[in-house]
Amino acid sequence: MKPLYRLFNLSAEEAAEVMAAIVELLAEKADDEKAIKKLKEKFFGETLLFAMLTFGRLLGIGLALNDRKFAEKILFDFYRLMDILKDEGREKLVKKIVSDILEEVSEEIDKFKDVV
Repeated sequence: MKPLYRLFNLSAEEAAEVMAAIVELLAEKADDEKAIKKLKEKFFGETLLFAMLTFGRLLGIGLALNDRKFAEKILFDFYRLMDILKDEGREKLVKKIVSDILEEVSEEIDKFKDVV
């Protein structure tokens, strides 16, 4: 199995720069928005894709170790989506995901209504 950085055609030095940037983000406990902004400012193309995938993997591992119940909830949600894909097809899956996203947005709007 090839190292991940090679799948993105990166040199060891490029991979090291990405890893150093990710370590910096983790050390400062950057939220998603800040992390994405910093990675987009520093990298582009295949290097940015490698950075985002690596950062996401590390956060996922951290989440699974720190909050098993939340990680299980995410996995179960993806299993539910895989079942929809298998049973009803991609078109229905896309519609369901859009519906889920819009429901989340609606819930956020309702929270703001309560504040006002």
